[in-house]
Amino acid sequence: MINLKVLGHMVEEGKKALLDYRISEGLEFLTALMIECDNRQLYHQANQLCDDYANMMRFIARGGVDPQHNKIQDNIIRTGLRTIDAAHRSIRIYQNLDKYGTTYNMMVQVHGRDAYIILQKLWNKMKDSPMHYDVEDQIFNCLWTSESFTPAQTAEMYEFITAQHTLIQQHWISALALSLWEYMDTEKMTLMSMLTASDDPYIRARALTGYALAMMRHKEELRFFPSQGQTLLNKRAGKEMILIQKNLILSIRSEKANEKMEKDLLPNVMKIFGNDYERLKLGLGKEDKKAQKLFKEIHKLNTTGYDLSYRNFIFASRNKFYEQLSHWFAPFDDKRPETLSVMYDKKGEQREDLKFLMTAGNHCETDKYAICFLLQSNMESIKMMKMDPEIVNAYMKKEPSPEEIYRNIMQCLYRFFYLSPWKANFTNPFEMTPYMPDYENLRDFFSDEQMLELCKFLAEHEYFNRPLIYLDEFIHKNGASEEALTLMGKCHIGQGNYNKALEQLTKAEILNERSVEILSNIALCYKAIERYRNQEEYLTKLMEIDQETYRTELALCFMNQGKYEDALKIFYQMEYEGKHVNMSMRSIAWCSLKLNKLETADRYYRKLMELGEKTRWEDYLNAGHTAFIAGNWNLAKERYKTYIPIYQKEHPDDHTSGIAPYDADKDELMNHEISIADINLMRDIVLSKNEV
Repeated sequence: MINLKVLGHMVEEGKKALLDYRISEGLEFLTALMIECDNRQLYHQANQLCDDYANMMRFIARGGVDPQHNKIQDNIIRTGLRTIDAAHRSIRIYQNLDKYGTTYNMMVQVHGRDAYIILQKLWNKMKDSPMHYDVEDQIFNCLWTSESFTPAQTAEMYEFITAQHTLIQQHWISALALSLWEYMDTEKMTLMSMLTASDDPYIRARALTGYALAMMRHKEELRFFPSQGQTLLNKRAGKEMILIQKNLILSIRSEKANEKMEKDLLPNVMKIFGNDYERLKLGLGKEDKKAQKLFKEIHKLNTTGYDLSYRNFIFASRNKFYEQLSHWFAPFDDKRPETLSVMYDKKGEQREDLKFLMTAGNHCETDKYAICFLLQSNMESIKMMKMDPEIVNAYMKKEPSPEEIYRNIMQCLYRFFYLSPWKANFTNPFEMTPYMPDYENLRDFFSDEQMLELCKFLAEHEYFNRPLIYLDEFIHKNGASEEALTLMGKCHIGQGNYNKALEQLTKAEILNERSVEILSNIALCYKAIERYRNQEEYLTKLMEIDQETYRTELALCFMNQGKYEDALKIFYQMEYEGKHVNMSMRSIAWCSLKLNKLETADRYYRKLMELGEKTRWEDYLNAGHTAFIAGNWNLAKERYKTYIPIYQKEHPDDHTSGIAPYDADKDELMNHEISIADINLMRDIVLSKNEV
């Protein structure tokens, strides 16, 4: 009996050989598969392919001329790919190797072998049953494991699916998507593309996601089925394609968001609320500015990357409900038997608090079921979920945005491929490249404007390589635009290639000499490569446009050039106006120290040391330098000893007893004519455990 991993390897290598026009090698893999395949029809089909290719090779080798031989090759490849898929499916079913085979065999045992006849039986049964959820799930399983459709079956299937209500359509579209993820089927692709034309945003989102993922999965094979690359051309679907791209990236990045939520935001919330769940669950504490800021950050993460019930879902995935693959993809329906006992009270009335919980927020569909199971098994959780109706009404959403719908679908896919007990049976799309436009058949769906939007989004999420390729293609096709050149410059900055960034940004400057974005990024590049005179030039230009925003940066640029008097003028003005006072005082103190104006420096460092929690360890260190240079050894020692514990608390991994910053400033002290002997003597005094 063949191992599932070995089988998968043989299938992938066979298909790869055919796709690379290594037809003999591909047919050898197909022949090897036939040893494990108990299907006479496929066996004869494989033999016929081998004979056809052998005859063609003999004909060409003997000097025969056939101008159509390339078309014959393509036909052999196309048929070979389908035969390999069919053999793969047949072996998995016959040997019952995995969840796919188990599900199919279970359906056959109950209903018979012909999938389409099974579907017709189940459709009729569904019409006669008011509580048809078990039948709906069986149809899902049948669609997922079904063989290829004929054109007539595709048309009938479309009519039947679109006749159902929204939730059922979404559920079965997921079955089609799962089937396409397993095996390439042009008729199912056609059916999926037809469903993307739906006016319902939920149906359209599911169908478009399934279609796009199938194109990503079978990108190489689609070259031999050219009609499939052009079936999805409606403008609305093309515009929404970018939402799939964005939410795929957000799902891939969700672990970082989870880490921030669990290590930063949630602990800080609990510090504010303690165990006062009554205030926490209602989102109270708005009078507390810290709490308000935290809730805003949590809400933002919920819509841009955080998996809301990720940890709880691991618990729920052990429930028997999830033993059926169908439930991973079922849109949340409070009428399903599994959720009725939670969503409705003993009188049969719907619970408004849970209705709110399932409608508001960014729960993905599987999370909603997980919450139900959590509530069923934990009475304390039920008590915590009781909410004030006024709060519920205030937070209920009327209509979710397209972004939220796509995010919901991507979260469900993310859960399935990462947490499903059968995940080993599937190729994980989240482990593939996040740049879906890598695949030319998907790139065709993006207009030039959308491609720029996509590049901007990728850059914002720290993916820089791919946007540079796309932007280069865009400029080659459309010519250099201000937006494209600026974006290229920003991507180079993200990679740390500042000279390349300057090359693009200076071209963009020619197109718009007054662009704050272009000028500020050029200034940033010059700062990064320490060309401060050039940075000053561009900051001066920016000051003409927006003096308030860039004068601080200009003052810091003066400091980097040693123009401390020029820097002081700006910082004194800012202190007088009450703008960024602490930063201004800190800069005045440092510039005064550099200019040897020790009285002024000491006066400002004393002000900084009166700030309490806002005083930095650097303030005590530099105040110590000021006293040391002035000759006040005792005061310098006290200030140095004060900075050390603060520094050590912030740098627990530094094992230098906190003296590293002092050592780093030795050259600075020597510039003020402190001898190296005195510098080291002070070091020993500060580190001495005995009072000196």
